[in-house]
Amino acid sequence: MSGKHPTRRELLAGGSLALWAGNEVRGEAPAPRRLALLVGVCELAPREVAGMQLYGTRNDVARFRQLLLDRYAFDPKEILTVTGLQATKANILAAVERHLVARAGPDDLVLFYFTGHGVLVPPRPGDDPGYRYKAFIPYDVQVPKANPSAGPVPSSCLYNVELGERLAKLKTRKCVTIFDACHSGVGARGRAKGKNFAGFAPPVAAGKQWKLAPVAPPSETVVLTACSADEVALEGPLLLAPDAADSLTPEAERPFRMSYLTCHLIETLRQDTAYRLTWEEAFQETRRRLAERLSRDGFVDSNNQPTQNPEASGRLSAPVLGLAAPPKGQELEDQYFG
Repeated sequence: MSGKHPTRRELLAGGSLALWAGNEVRGEAPAPRRLALLVGVCELAPREVAGMQLYGTRNDVARFRQLLLDRYAFDPKEILTVTGLQATKANILAAVERHLVARAGPDDLVLFYFTGHGVLVPPRPGDDPGYRYKAFIPYDVQVPKANPSAGPVPSSCLYNVELGERLAKLKTRKCVTIFDACHSGVGARGRAKGKNFAGFAPPVAAGKQWKLAPVAPPSETVVLTACSADEVALEGPLLLAPDAADSLTPEAERPFRMSYLTCHLIETLRQDTAYRLTWEEAFQETRRRLAERLSRDGFVDSNNQPTQNPEASGRLSAPVLGLAAPPKGQELEDQYFG
């Protein structure tokens, strides 16, 4: 290495190899895995809504992936990213099934992260007027060609409950979901009118009403959302300062834009070099940083309060991403990158 300090990846690789060899010699069970599915929707297929393209979501995914690798020693093979033209509704749901549900064991930790557009779909005639149907916008969303401003075709959206139904099938109790999207607070409000956090059912067969369907999440679920149900989530100029441990991947097409929540969450977690934060502590610090940024940028209401307020629910006392101490090899790494 020409007399230089070993790199982060060399240290982590060496620690992982030593851990694997030790397990083999002693006959110990392998360490629990951590599986991550990172979804970023930037472009939208319909020409009629080309102006709704987001420029920060690719960077959100690239930076979050780098955080998992550099700070939390995730195995690159256990991180799946779905972005761009691949972020269709069918592909996202298939990735949840194949990468998370089918592979997660009882002691593993699962992370689902989404960054993109969120929408509240009004109820149809005959449905409960007090409800709004929470959904995310995939790449292949459909809009009425005659009236694109009427909003997306509901059945083409990715409903919160469609994700909830699949995540409820996980064998593990440990599930972290992060939604950086407008109106995403529906996912973090616990029970709404007696129903589960997973939200509302998608439309059923034509001519029938939509039915509310409670879904039981894994018992140690953590949910973080960018804003409350009646708010929008913002993206803006890149805020993270570059450092030796965090380089943008080639996928990051516009490195000067990111979503506000993702940027400040990454900033908070990067500075937790002792790996002592719980999700509650990480959430509160992220919320504080975001409020300061919104105030500087003028995104406040008439009472000088932030217009975007993240929400959190679930087992917030759990250590972030299952770590209460540096991962194997990270103790040495932090001497050079901490």
